[in-house]
Amino acid sequence: MTTLRSACLTALACTCFLPRCYTRTHSPDTEKVFAKLRALYDCTKLALLEANHNDTGSRCSRTFDGWHCWPPIPAGAEARAPCPHLLPGKVNFSAAAKYGCHLNGSWDGIAADYTSCTSSPTEDSELMLLQYIAQDLGDDVPWEQKMHSGEDGIVEEKIDRFKECLESVLLKPLPLGVNDSVCPRTWDGWSCWNDTLPGHTAYAPCPQFVAGFVPYRQAHKVCTSNGTWLVHPSTGHVWSNYTACVDTHDLQYGNLVNSLYVAGYSISLVALTLSLIIFFSFRSLRCKRITIHKNLFTSFIVSNFCWILWYVQVVAGTHVIELNPSWCQILHVVTQHFLVCNYLWMFCEGLYLHTLLVVAFVDEDKAVKWFVLIGWGFPLLPTIAYTVARGVDSDASRMCWLEHDVWYTYILSVPVCFSILLSLAFLVNIVRVLVSKLRAVNSPDRDSARKAVRATLILLPLLGLHYVVMPFRPERDRICLTYEIFSALVTSLQGLCVAMLYCFFNEEVLTVLRKALSQTPCARKEWRRMSFANSTITANFTQATQTYE
Repeated sequence: MTTLRSACLTALACTCFLPRCYTRTHSPDTEKVFAKLRALYDCTKLALLEANHNDTGSRCSRTFDGWHCWPPIPAGAEARAPCPHLLPGKVNFSAAAKYGCHLNGSWDGIAADYTSCTSSPTEDSELMLLQYIAQDLGDDVPWEQKMHSGEDGIVEEKIDRFKECLESVLLKPLPLGVNDSVCPRTWDGWSCWNDTLPGHTAYAPCPQFVAGFVPYRQAHKVCTSNGTWLVHPSTGHVWSNYTACVDTHDLQYGNLVNSLYVAGYSISLVALTLSLIIFFSFRSLRCKRITIHKNLFTSFIVSNFCWILWYVQVVAGTHVIELNPSWCQILHVVTQHFLVCNYLWMFCEGLYLHTLLVVAFVDEDKAVKWFVLIGWGFPLLPTIAYTVARGVDSDASRMCWLEHDVWYTYILSVPVCFSILLSLAFLVNIVRVLVSKLRAVNSPDRDSARKAVRATLILLPLLGLHYVVMPFRPERDRICLTYEIFSALVTSLQGLCVAMLYCFFNEEVLTVLRKALSQTPCARKEWRRMSFANSTITANFTQATQTYE
């Protein structure tokens, strides 16, 4: 990247302190400042996109000189552009500005020649002021990364907050009696701070656009006795204390719950993968019922893998949530899609079992085709509707779509809840049929009830009805952590439960595994050793008996 682009990025590099150069001494027009900020932001985005293309020969890269966005031109050429409306004074829009490019690929000066456009001077200090403002609109992540990751929403919110700060604090005249001994009003990139007397502490609400901050809490900034803002001893920079904005207990609980999710999904992923390998390895397990199991397990495997990525890459890193990159949004959509697939395939399992018990003659080949359409095809409809509806709404497309207090989630929730209700109906009818069939063979009522309850407990996790038991999240109190831990364990280990029920605890599968293990060389060798030992014991016993006689 060229030197000029580096200089532009340096001006846009993010800090947590505000240079005093514009806290008092400058009083720019608010609307013009933000028009320039928008022009600088858009121009820098274009420069970053153009920098990814390999250009041959020396040239001056795109730049914003404080008034106009100049396109890239070859070295030694001169660019011309209509006079921009951002210039000070009366602008002659019929004239043109010019900006030359040296043979070494650098622009001629820090700004273009606007002498034919206006009689008012275009001072370099205006550009420096603009760069300082742009600098403090950022945080600990460079704008260069944000340009490629769709972080426009948070930038816009910061610009709105800074605009309010300009109008309500920074551009206001100094009150009577206020002298230079007070700590000056300032903007630190997140919050606006007013003039503060020496030895006092200023407070500001925690910003809502910072992931992990509690909005109803307050940050503070200390004004020392000599009239300067407190400097952090480690960084040497002016410091605003935002530590109170983070709920440390909630953060610890959140890390614990996230770890449980990752561990549970990992265990389920291993169990499901082993189960799927077993199903595909033995020909005797290839039937329509196992085919439905395979699809269910595949859905769970992909879903669990996506959830692991989500908790490791997104939830554990708040910077990813703030940046809101495209891959994060895609991961969210894919994860939600396969979550719906899980419910639909669990619904298909219940529907298949219900069909076998209730319907006398079933064309299983045709039934499986319908199940594939329901399990894999139907979830595409709510997923596409959800993606389009939420994607076009900029307010709902922020923070990796992590916010759940939006009505778009009902697009996915309604089909899931409907499938759960149908599964509940299947469960009740299946239990009724099982009880009636058990009584028909003259089984004792006690045994019938026991077997019906056993069937119910097996079908309960299969059909996903455990989510009906805990539909509401409690408020932030002592039982909240218990709820979160219980929810994390039950949700993440659901795949393990399905694998245990339909593979590892399945008598048919266990019989096939025992038969396969008995045919291994080690098993045959052990069998021969045990047979030889038994023969020896039998011979010795026979010989001893004959001797005794």
